[in-house]
Amino acid sequence: MKTVRERVFQVLSRIDPGSVALALALAIAAIVTLGAIEVLTDGLPRVFHLDFERTLPAAFSALLLVAAAGLAILTAGERSGRLRAGLLGVAGVFFLVAVDEALAIHERIGDAVEVIWPVAYLPLALIAALAYLTIIAELRGAVALRLWLLGGAIIACSQLLELVQLATLRHEWDHPVYKALVLLEEPLEMMGSAALLLALLLLAKGRWRPGAAGAAARIGPTTRAGARRRAVGVT
Repeated sequence: MKTVRERVFQVLSRIDPGSVALALALAIAAIVTLGAIEVLTDGLPRVFHLDFERTLPAAFSALLLVAAAGLAILTAGERSGRLRAGLLGVAGVFFLVAVDEALAIHERIGDAVEVIWPVAYLPLALIAALAYLTIIAELRGAVALRLWLLGGAIIACSQLLELVQLATLRHEWDHPVYKALVLLEEPLEMMGSAALLLALLLLAKGRWRPGAAGAAARIGPTTRAGARRRAVGVT
């Protein structure tokens, strides 16, 4: 009798990462296009605005993070040591940020403590960075690592742009520079989250195979190491 975890991983094994990447790219393109029209012209309902909360872009960003958190938790159950700790750490951060994204908690916290919200969230950012770097150290040479690094770099750029926006043009929604920063920052944030999600999908698919334990017992050390490298997409 297969466990729920085994059934979930079997479903994941049938998912084509390329198809997921294409679907995410198309979804992001559609949401960003509609959001850009709303930001630049105010010609669409507020629900499409890229920088407001409780909107379609915010809900999509939260969904990406929840999916990434779920994959991280699933994969952590198959690992041990630092990689497990790192995966559980990013899962917790992703889930908290997803809830924040959906409910706009960060804006209220920033207003309550009278600082821009990235400053108030600095402790969470440090935890996220530690967990992120822990996973990097455990993914040497994997294709998943390239996506993980790409996603982290894109997210860092998006947050830098948002910091500039908040420090200079906070609440000046009609300012041309504000709109330009929004049109850069929000799509980057979605693309970065999508890259992290794809990295975790590759890691989840590569870390579990039916009968893997028995197969490992039947092959020599060199072959076993090669099999592990192929499983996580090492080139």
